[in-house]
Amino acid sequence: MCNSPLIRRINRKIFLIRIIAIIITTIVLLLLQPMGQPKRHADALMIKHIINDNTHTIPCNCVVFRMDDIQDKWIEQGQLVPMDLFISKNQSLSLGLIMHAVGNDSKIINKVREGYQKGLFELALHGWDHVDYSKLSEQRQQHSLEQANEKMKYLFGKTSKIFIPPDNPFNNDTLEAMRRLGIRILSSVVYEEAAYLLPMQKLTIIH
Repeated sequence: MCNSPLIRRINRKIFLIRIIAIIITTIVLLLLQPMGQPKRHADALMIKHIINDNTHTIPCNCVVFRMDDIQDKWIEQGQLVPMDLFISKNQSLSLGLIMHAVGNDSKIINKVREGYQKGLFELALHGWDHVDYSKLSEQRQQHSLEQANEKMKYLFGKTSKIFIPPDNPFNNDTLEAMRRLGIRILSSVVYEEAAYLLPMQKLTIIH
């Protein structure tokens, strides 16, 4: 990945735009609903396309807020402010953590732990490194996800069953690697979903 100052500035601007969009959307939706009991953990709320014995079920009508690219010492306020907002509103948020890039920034880690311990933050693997997993072999994908989950358990006491592929791409090798590791939820945007319906059905992956 190119690390020139120009590329870093562009990536920083893109990230800030995403954060602003999340904050604005969150505020609008929170204002439209009455305050009450906190929502259940996001993995129970997620609109799940469960493929099991050709039966499609959708457990709920709900919105899952997702925030990716959680990492150390990178636009700290852009990460901390949205997390604080969700905590203050007692609302659920799914966080995609880049596991090789997180763990040494106490502000980020403590905020993630705060929301997680309150049952508001759902912690998902956003890869060991932020790379295109569809370009890796099945063995490398499995090893990378295994490393990521080991660190997830070390930092937060529990592994994750959710994978958010960096920049969304995945393939059948990704699904097989997930199955072997017991990671059952894939959070990704795909434009040719039909190509993956049969593999997901066979591997009981929730998308």
